[in-house]
Amino acid sequence: MTVQRLPNTCLKKIWVAIITSFILIGCQAYYQGGVVNSENRIILPAGPEKGLMDTRDLVFYYALSREKNRLTVSGTVEFTGGVEDFPVVRYFHLHIYFLDSDGHILERRRIFSAGHLQEARTWSFRRQLDIPGDTSALAFGYSGRVRDVGTDAPVWDFWKVPY
Repeated sequence: MTVQRLPNTCLKKIWVAIITSFILIGCQAYYQGGVVNSENRIILPAGPEKGLMDTRDLVFYYALSREKNRLTVSGTVEFTGGVEDFPVVRYFHLHIYFLDSDGHILERRRIFSAGHLQEARTWSFRRQLDIPGDTSALAFGYSGRVRDVGTDAPVWDFWKVPY
């Protein structure tokens, strides 16, 4: 009986596919069930509320307005710190986290995105969202990449997760 061996390139492709699958599955919902630090929690407002998230990378001025199980989030994002020194935004994503009474993450949603080589500036937005059941608090987080001008220009990755 003869045993045929798969060529090395085929084996490599299979291993790459397996590893990539595990990474994608693992990253899909890595945040769900995580616990948000108490200092990053915002109690779900009964009515209108304004606030500020001030980090080393940006200032996010926000307004929240709740009507039954709908939440309106409006805000302005302004880059600060080292991020503001880079003129081009490769990508920027702002997320809202819905939390239960113990601070466990129920769900994360993207509420604002910018980038694809846009000029860095101040952005304003407004979103209406359905509030998941059992939500009693909120948190915000973000990730982004900025760069300088030119083909070999330096890049700067920045992020904040609330947990």
